[in-house]
Amino acid sequence: MHKRAPRILRSLLPFTVLAALGACSGAPSPDETSSADENALSTSGSGLSATYYSDDTLTTAFTTRVDATLNFDWGLGAPVSGMSVDHFSARWTGQVDAPVSGSYVFTTTSDDGVRMWIDGALVIDDWTTHAAKDDSATVTFAAGSLHDVKIEYEEVGGRAKLALAWAHPGQTTQIVPASHLFPPATGIGVSGNRLTRNGQPWTPKGLSMIGALTKGSAVTAYQHWGTAELAAAASWGADALRFQVSQPSLDPQDAQYSAAYLTRVESMVSLAEAHGFALILSMQDQSLAGGNADPLPTASTVRAWQKLAPVFAADRNVIYELYNEPDNAADAAGWAAWKNGTATTVGHQHLVDVIRAAGAKNVLLADGARKAEILTGVPLLNDPLGRMGYASHPYYVDSINGHPTAWDDRFGNLSATVPVVVTEWNDTSTGTCEADAPTRAPQLVTYLGQHHIGIFGWAFDLPGTLVKDWSWTPTTLTGFTCGTTGGGVGALLKSTYSQ
Repeated sequence: MHKRAPRILRSLLPFTVLAALGACSGAPSPDETSSADENALSTSGSGLSATYYSDDTLTTAFTTRVDATLNFDWGLGAPVSGMSVDHFSARWTGQVDAPVSGSYVFTTTSDDGVRMWIDGALVIDDWTTHAAKDDSATVTFAAGSLHDVKIEYEEVGGRAKLALAWAHPGQTTQIVPASHLFPPATGIGVSGNRLTRNGQPWTPKGLSMIGALTKGSAVTAYQHWGTAELAAAASWGADALRFQVSQPSLDPQDAQYSAAYLTRVESMVSLAEAHGFALILSMQDQSLAGGNADPLPTASTVRAWQKLAPVFAADRNVIYELYNEPDNAADAAGWAAWKNGTATTVGHQHLVDVIRAAGAKNVLLADGARKAEILTGVPLLNDPLGRMGYASHPYYVDSINGHPTAWDDRFGNLSATVPVVVTEWNDTSTGTCEADAPTRAPQLVTYLGQHHIGIFGWAFDLPGTLVKDWSWTPTTLTGFTCGTTGGGVGALLKSTYSQ
């Protein structure tokens, strides 16, 4: 965090849609869950989730089931006993994996209408009444990647048929096998410029906590950790928590390293998940972590991630934030150092590679420049799983952050193409105080909501920031006066999250 309160562009993604009538522009990025190794998928598929409707408008659900494959020729009959033989419809949702890298041709055979989406992009659209016919779309996948898929079908009258086939390098056209089809994903993912949770678009309503750190006020914060604090967070309407974790305590070569510390983090994550929260684990090298506050990641950061990343590698409810508040310049040289490192530092791209090499499937977040204030000009990182997002901390340390005209440039424009999350923010009446907070803070919260940018208020376990006391009474903008205690955005976030 900044000592201020008591104190993009597009990622390189292996997905291109070329629909039968031309390229579909603006296609969302994939939510991919495994590495670029075709053997990385840990289980075989079982098929797609199906909902059948007793009308041809996808309105009145009749039954649900899992269909292993889509290869139906109902003729003049009904797909499910008890349904009409005409005027019915169906929707299949889930994911498809790619056994090899290359171009994939998906072909639907339908009588009557059919539509198909891949990673949110409409690639086949033939919602008409017609005799059996084929429609095709070509996409490019990386080996081992997993992609959201949705197919809709309508039968108006006469014969009824629906099939889904594919062809890819080394495979001629065949019905897509059940082993490559999966029900909808659970946990947190990425689809286009949005985070997803359990397959649905998700804008986090978050609270940041310091209690997983090891020094100063974090020691007191940890003493108040537990079910009462989690219940208070839930009462605010929050659905996600951010734990800042200590890099020195996770680095086996650091004098502060402790195996017991990792056990403590595991216990905190487990308890938070039991209360329904998603988590961000943010690697911290600042004072409350016992760190040096290095401006960019170092070899110590790599070792800490090598220790932490495998622990939650398969836990899709946990997001990894690569390095809290890097302090590089937001110019060409600064961004080059941020991405690729220097003689004495490690680039963020290397951290992505290290975490993926550990087998972690988690969504990753990279903080912007100047202690995460600025994402303008950020060079996007290459994640083979397409699960990369970016983080901003729009504090008023630089007064330009208080002006809406700057928000587009600093993080809003980027959020149109990749996920952006505000992983820290507050405004208080002490420390670096802005007298216009009662006006600007609600404007910023509204702006973030309009851009689907999630917020993690800082900090739920540090009285004087979001809360006034250890009863987690929210700070307020009512009567806000710089230099007095109790002023802050706690009540604003609680009201926003509870809507």
